[in-house]
Amino acid sequence: MTGGHPLIQQAEFITGSKIDGADAQPSLNIGLWKTNEAYLLAAFIRRESSFSAPIELLRSKQQIKSVTFFPSPDINTGGLGLVVSTENGIALLNLDLDHSRLSKALASEKQY
Repeated sequence: MTGGHPLIQQAEFITGSKIDGADAQPSLNIGLWKTNEAYLLAAFIRRESSFSAPIELLRSKQQIKSVTFFPSPDINTGGLGLVVSTENGIALLNLDLDHSRLSKALASEKQY
């Protein structure tokens, strides 16, 4: 993901993926951060010169190596693909994400 990300205090940004929005700003994104205690997955709106406050979606003590969003073609949902390190190796997780409310916030920002 290019174009920056919001800062989370005492957390290191790892990677991210776009969820909603065209190439222009604003856009809805998901990011992955590492804190001292866990890995944090959060959604945020990227604007031309700033970011919204991140909204925490999940937190894991297991190491999350990457996150990718696979959008549904017609509705505000999609698959969230996570690569997670476990005691036995690597786990590939696919979570369903309904981002309707987050996309409504994005749509309201586009009106200004």
